[in-house]
Amino acid sequence: MLIVIGEQDILLEDNLAVASRLAVAGNEVDLRVYPASPHAFTGHATPMARSALSSIDEWLWARLTPTG
Repeated sequence: MLIVIGEQDILLEDNLAVASRLAVAGNEVDLRVYPASPHAFTGHATPMARSALSSIDEWLWARLTPTG
C-alpha cells in the first residue's frame, strides 16, 4: 500500500498509525510524508504536489506493468 501524506496534514497521525498497523500485520507499506504540505496538497498546483503525483505515477506503473 502506498500512503502519501503531507507533514502538516491534520490526519498525519492517523495515517502513521494505519501504516504501522498494516506493517505489523505483514503488509508491504510505502509511507511517503511530504514536508511543509497540508491536507490534500496533491490537488494544488505546486512543485511539491507535482513531485508527489509523479512519484505516485511511478509507484503505480511499477506495479501494473507486466515484467518481461
